[in-house]
Amino acid sequence: MNSNNNTDQAEQPFPDKLVISAAEYNKQPILDILLNHIIPDSKPVSILEIGSGTGQHITHFAAHFPLATFQPSDIDSQYFKSIQAYINEYEINAFTKNILPPLNIDVLSPSSTTISSQSYDFVYCCNMIHITPIECAKGLFALAERVLKSDGSLITYGPYGLQGGGRITPESNRRFHAHLQMQDSRWGLKSIDELAVIAHDHHMVLKQIFDMPNNNKILWWIKKKELKYSDINPDTCNEPDSPWYTIHNTIKKRPRLTTSSISSSTSNRKSSRSLNQTTPMSDSDNDLIVPSKRVVRKKKPNTIVSSDSDETIIIDDDDDDAGDESPPKPIKKKVKHRPEITDDKLDIETKKALREQAERDKRIKLQQEREELARLERSRKQKEYNGEIICAHEQKQVPVAFELVLETDLNTNNIIIEVDLTLVQYMKKHQIEGVRFLWNQVFESTTRIKASINKETKEDRGGSGAILAHCMGLGKTFTTITLIHTLFRYQKLTHIHRVLILCPLNTANNWRNEFRQWIGHLEPHINVYLFNAEDIAKKDRIQFLRRWYEDGGILIMGYEMYRLLNYASDATVKKPRKITKKKPKSTEDGAEDLSSSDDDKWLKKKTTKSKADLASIEKYRKYLRSPGPDLIVCDEGHMIKNPKSAVTRMVNEVRTLRRIVLTGTPMQNNLKEYYAMINFCKPNYLGSEHEFSRNFRIPIEAGQHKDSSAGDVAYMRRRAYALNQRLINVLHRRDFDVLRSFLPPKFEYAVKIKCTPLQQELYRTYLLIQNIDPGARLNMAKLLGDYQYLMKIWTHPWLLRPHFIDGYYKYLKGQDQVETDQFFQDDPDEMIDDNEVGLKTQKRIKQVSKIKPIQSVTTATPQTKISRYFPNADDEDDDDEDNSASTDKLAVVMKAMKKEWWYDMFDVEQSQFDIELSGKFELFRAILTECESIGDKLLVFTRSLLALDYIEQWLERWSSRASSAKWAKGKDYFRMDGKVPIKQRAADIKSFNEPENTRARLFLISTMAGGIGINLHSANRVIIFDVSWNPAHDLQAMFRSYRLGQKKPVYIYRIIGKATMEEKIYKRQIIKQAMSQRVVDAKQLDRHFTNDELAQLYRFDTDFDNDPLDKYDADRVKDKVLRKLMDEYAELIVSYREHDSLLIHRDEENLTEEERKQAQHEDELAKTKIYGRNKEAAIPLTDDSIIRIIPGQVMDLLRQTTIGPKS
Repeated sequence: MNSNNNTDQAEQPFPDKLVISAAEYNKQPILDILLNHIIPDSKPVSILEIGSGTGQHITHFAAHFPLATFQPSDIDSQYFKSIQAYINEYEINAFTKNILPPLNIDVLSPSSTTISSQSYDFVYCCNMIHITPIECAKGLFALAERVLKSDGSLITYGPYGLQGGGRITPESNRRFHAHLQMQDSRWGLKSIDELAVIAHDHHMVLKQIFDMPNNNKILWWIKKKELKYSDINPDTCNEPDSPWYTIHNTIKKRPRLTTSSISSSTSNRKSSRSLNQTTPMSDSDNDLIVPSKRVVRKKKPNTIVSSDSDETIIIDDDDDDAGDESPPKPIKKKVKHRPEITDDKLDIETKKALREQAERDKRIKLQQEREELARLERSRKQKEYNGEIICAHEQKQVPVAFELVLETDLNTNNIIIEVDLTLVQYMKKHQIEGVRFLWNQVFESTTRIKASINKETKEDRGGSGAILAHCMGLGKTFTTITLIHTLFRYQKLTHIHRVLILCPLNTANNWRNEFRQWIGHLEPHINVYLFNAEDIAKKDRIQFLRRWYEDGGILIMGYEMYRLLNYASDATVKKPRKITKKKPKSTEDGAEDLSSSDDDKWLKKKTTKSKADLASIEKYRKYLRSPGPDLIVCDEGHMIKNPKSAVTRMVNEVRTLRRIVLTGTPMQNNLKEYYAMINFCKPNYLGSEHEFSRNFRIPIEAGQHKDSSAGDVAYMRRRAYALNQRLINVLHRRDFDVLRSFLPPKFEYAVKIKCTPLQQELYRTYLLIQNIDPGARLNMAKLLGDYQYLMKIWTHPWLLRPHFIDGYYKYLKGQDQVETDQFFQDDPDEMIDDNEVGLKTQKRIKQVSKIKPIQSVTTATPQTKISRYFPNADDEDDDDEDNSASTDKLAVVMKAMKKEWWYDMFDVEQSQFDIELSGKFELFRAILTECESIGDKLLVFTRSLLALDYIEQWLERWSSRASSAKWAKGKDYFRMDGKVPIKQRAADIKSFNEPENTRARLFLISTMAGGIGINLHSANRVIIFDVSWNPAHDLQAMFRSYRLGQKKPVYIYRIIGKATMEEKIYKRQIIKQAMSQRVVDAKQLDRHFTNDELAQLYRFDTDFDNDPLDKYDADRVKDKVLRKLMDEYAELIVSYREHDSLLIHRDEENLTEEERKQAQHEDELAKTKIYGRNKEAAIPLTDDSIIRIIPGQVMDLLRQTTIGPKS
């Protein structure tokens, strides 16, 4: 890092350390690019630094790449003492010694260095090129060519002149260039196209340019063994306005590359594919391979398909020996032709949507390129504010952005749309990218907005939709608020008057608070309306909506309330269902559930009432749908997943096409649901549901089965790739890697617990009584009931009591069916009506009811029932005893319960608070005790409301018996489930998160009610009490704590019952699916469970001696709490496994270049001709090359493109 900056000597204890202020400032921004975009941190690589200077950079980088080996170097040996001092300081605290002693390297004599050829993966050089003659740049590329491995990278940092004649902008760089040339006429900013020509002479191409603070850039160069013009020929290289235009034409018009390349290529003219026959002078030959030692044009295998047989002959024309004149041998391989899926041509609407998106993409691309040049030309007035902020959790230096321009006048370079600087200074890079993406895709430009406004009606009929699919915890709410504020800030240009935000009820208050926090003090003032049924009387609802509609602003509303109000407005067209005597139910937000039978009766009456009632219905429709809002935002948009559900139907009827979906888990393994979300954003873009199924869903699902042919698997991979290429400008994905750099570490453990002797006995007895034969044919309906029953056993045997009472009460009421949907969702928070699912559920109910007379599933239990479930001997004056009817009914239930098979196996009435009857609760108590002693707050997530009830009663008992431990609800601990009012939830979260509130130390949460949309970063320890069938639920729960704002390391404990069905589910859904987080959706179980797999679920092998606690290195278990518990509870903890929920990418699932081209070709055919498979035979795969893709891996394929290139 040679520089003319002054250096200072650091203080003791390393007096030889020198400090360059510029190096100290830019090391973190450079690291962010290296870490997130260029250098992998998960595999060993070798890195050579040219011009290490003081050594500040290399030691800073080494700490973040523990698997990499760093080699510092410099031409000036006087710096070696400083470099070594930094290394010595680094190695004191480092986990590994990965920096070698410095070398003396002179780039002007690259051949004199003792470094072996092709020995490094990366060469890094900072701030050297502009303070040295051009010969040093040539020497640097020559050195990189020699020492880099094939496809290795050279990374250079510093100020540069722009492409196209070496223009130098902005003014500060021009002054800097003049200053350098005054010191030495050979110094100064080199133009990028000049460097690109030098690089090309040394078989290197410019892959990417990264803009850095203070008008610097990082240039990423790649070494290629054989260069093609396509390597430096992006889609825009033929456009004069493109920054790549000059590079492309400068290189292309050069008569020869280097003397060595000319001589070496001339010597091989005997080959029929020599340079003499493929001269680079031809402007049309963009696929020419630039020679290194010999020139060979690689050809695709010539495939000859016989018209009267299934035999395909593949001629391999890519010989490895240039002098081998032997004819190519045909390779015969069998290809089974898949039947073509014939269909009519694409629907007119689908073609229109595809064409509009293609045109939009071209306009956006051109606009972005022009605005980038305009931005570089502008001399920003705010440059004196450039600085840095300190990340609180690690004291890391990160750059601050001080402008976010969304649109510029290309004629005058004046700003048209710009984000308020007050907001920009708090934005992370991915949030800036997200705002730009949403503006481009939803609004595009003020010119397009103006053209879409109907001059007569003033209605906006233009625009499009987009999905912001940033990982949970990356601040999607703030990103969206920033965009909305900007839209209102330039309201005359954007024509945005009303914005509707639909969200889970759980997050509504948080949205309002976020608006107040970020833009409450900014201009213009924006009205924010929260539609909370608890605060708005029914008679005032229309007035409330009218005020928002007429005055404008932001309306926040829950999905369920939106469905109910729109359902009412559709009453005149809905056919009333059968009327029963059932009373109207009340939803959790206080509104009547209009999907109930009595509400159908209400609706029927409404259709015959006065004109005033009909007018009210029409107003609901007007305010919420037609015309409704100017922009609609759907938070947790994966809830719009069933095209036939009421919510999905209602939101799709909103007139505006400007639609934004926010989701942290955009894809689960149900492509129908994925289609519903995409189709809401961009109607018809993927065709009709039938077309989508033909073109994508059917072939992708066909390649998932274990007996899928090699061709089916290959075709499935290509269709998944094609789907995401289609959606690359629809969905903006940023994954967990972005979050890592801003947060402290996360440690996640799957802890397997031994069942107690009583639990083992109950478990075996149940299997015996049910006469479950693992070899017999099993069905899904029975599995649902068995799972719920066995879950009570492995959680705590006493839960069999309330489980039976709940089921028997329903039996007495004539509701002896099993609510099988609760198999996947115990807590019906924000449940959405779905007639189709309901019908399927009833079929399962009937099947289960034939198997066992009573086998109910616990549903959301009112707090008033707790006293019935948990009789307390101390409460002798219980008022319920005065209710004789209730007492008689309880007596009947108790009499029936005593006949249950499990009743005499343990003392049911006295075992309620015996925590040692459950391994899970015993470990929970131990973790809770440790958290109290060290001052860490704890979150507990469970799908079982009975488990939450039990914990509450146990805490109350513990508090009354212990002198020190006090557990008062609302002070020491909090609970959140579907029955807790929204205001109470918000108040509890606020109280729990207050840093000074050290008394609040435990939060009990229903996974379904509190797993999404809430922020509980004050807690840094999380217990996942039971395994969800869909690990996405557990992932959502985990991110309530591990998110922006977290200051401590986060520890997650997944407590799993060893040998139980729960362990089988965990292995199948987590481990065997390569830790994919987009696993099989609950309703897809019957498709993916084979009979043998069902049988495996029921096996109960308690030979724990064969699975003892593995020996472990104490240093490997970073969590001291777990380390202590493993020593104290060695008999209870059978084993543990370190588990990373976010390890989702699999290299073996990447498509080859040939497969990508074939996938794109097939998709073009699908767009223009027929749906279905390509008539051309797929290239067959050998048995060794077949990758058996399981459902979770399919979604990894889908994520490869939607995550998008890191930039």
